Amino acid sequence: MENNKQRINFMLQGKGGIGKSFLASMITQYEKDRGNKIHCVDTDPVNSTLASYTAFNATRLSLMKNGNGNGSSINDRNFDKLMEMFFSIRSDFIVDNGASSFVSMTNYLMENEALEMLIEAGKKVVVHTVIAGGDPLISTLKGFKDLALQLSDRIEIIVWINRFFGDVTYNGKAFEDMQVFSDCKNRINGLINIPNLSKSLYGKDIELMTQNKITFDEISIDKGFPMMTCRRLDMFRKALWKEMDKVFSQ
Repeated sequence: MENNKQRINFMLQGKGGIGKSFLASMITQYEKDRGNKIHCVDTDPVNSTLASYTAFNATRLSLMKNGNGNGSSINDRNFDKLMEMFFSIRSDFIVDNGASSFVSMTNYLMENEALEMLIEAGKKVVVHTVIAGGDPLISTLKGFKDLALQLSDRIEIIVWINRFFGDVTYNGKAFEDMQVFSDCKNRINGLINIPNLSKSLYGKDIELMTQNKITFDEISIDKGFPMMTCRRLDMFRKALWKEMDKVFSQ
């Protein structure tokens, strides 16, 4: 990726509960650790997870007219505010979007050529999507394919592989051996494997961090967290940052 361009990151996936907001928080912390300015925008009409992190100072912006995404439509004026933010604030962005507003938001983005507008203004648009193992696998594979087929090839797509819920395999095939990967591999600009560490230890540690809405840096100076919890979370951060370096430094 070209580091001299303003990067607009969208976290998009139609399936809920698969770690989108968690990954948005990881992108935010990674960018800060690498010395980059990043502005967080939480547009989830149901769970404002990203906006709950005090350290992020995120902007809460409801893009749905009735506020919950169920059968509602895009709030045009608030979407206009979002677009204006991209042009008025000199920093990278991460926009976290909820599953309930996924269809409305993606349709609006494409129908109004909003992403193309950003690209034409010299900004880099990156869509992040999650493929999760276990029960969410089929729906997240479909969500990825829909994005890959619908988005302009000028928009970068980064795929995150999340094995927390189970193996990302179908009929014995790993993601990169599946037909959907073969059909869409020319649209994938980066593939990030979330470190698949022990659920009983690392899973509980990460859950503790996310439930308290605190960052790695905050945990490192908080005397209330057990020493080994801090150690494991630091190991997780280093492993994930190493994976992200492979993609974000391109």
